[in-house]
Amino acid sequence: MALRRSQARASKRYELAEPALAEACRLEPRRKDACYQLGRVRYLLNRFAWAIASIEQSIANGEPAGRAALALAQAREGRDEPALAEPLFRQAVKLRAPDAGLRLAMFLLRQSRVAESEAMARKAVEANPKSPAALVEWARAENHLERYATARTHLEQAVALAPGYTVAHQLLERVCRRLGDTEAAAWHRKKAEPQ
Repeated sequence: MALRRSQARASKRYELAEPALAEACRLEPRRKDACYQLGRVRYLLNRFAWAIASIEQSIANGEPAGRAALALAQAREGRDEPALAEPLFRQAVKLRAPDAGLRLAMFLLRQSRVAESEAMARKAVEANPKSPAALVEWARAENHLERYATARTHLEQAVALAPGYTVAHQLLERVCRRLGDTEAAAWHRKKAEPQ
């Protein structure tokens, strides 16, 4: 319930931000950041076609290629265009956009390409070993591959880095249950519950 209220408040803020950013992008189209931020807000509002147009305008105005490629990839995936999204994710990785490897791993897992997702998530962890999100994504792929013990190790590392990381606790509950550790599963279920 608290998560839904938080998401509703965030959505309201994005709704309020969109017209101001659209005006900034219109008034100063050469200002790449206004158009890029407009594209990101539209993406968060699930207005993917509009997001793509805004991000493409920011690219024409000089937006850094890696960040823009990652944003376009996410918007293309949102439009259910995985064939167009994947090369953009890979371009973002090649251009070393922040979190691009992690986002590609997530994309690959959503495409049911588990082994590829696991390899990319491992690389994301190697690039940023203190990233709880990368550790969780690696564990998520390992869970699909039924490598429960290593998934548990990576999830425990994520929780050590971010003790309140609900997603890590939720996945740890499932992994511990599969490993037969019902006590740990119950503990992680309790940690994942909203306070």
